[in-house]
Amino acid sequence: MSRPITDAQAAEIHRLRNEGYSPYQVAKMTGHTSDTINNHWYDVEYLEWVESFKRQWDHIFPGRARRERQ
Repeated sequence: MSRPITDAQAAEIHRLRNEGYSPYQVAKMTGHTSDTINNHWYDVEYLEWVESFKRQWDHIFPGRARRERQ
């Protein structure tokens, strides 16, 4: 389980990500677990956009969404 991190630590993860390091490299460099890195790898705005897109997709293709969840 990943431990809580500070805003500064999350900013450091994003900075290293933007410089082209992989999640594995960032975990080694920062001392955080892979779970922590994965939980903070994407910006909140991006994750909200993905969820919004999924809801729109489910609305457009309701049968497909049910089949994929089974």
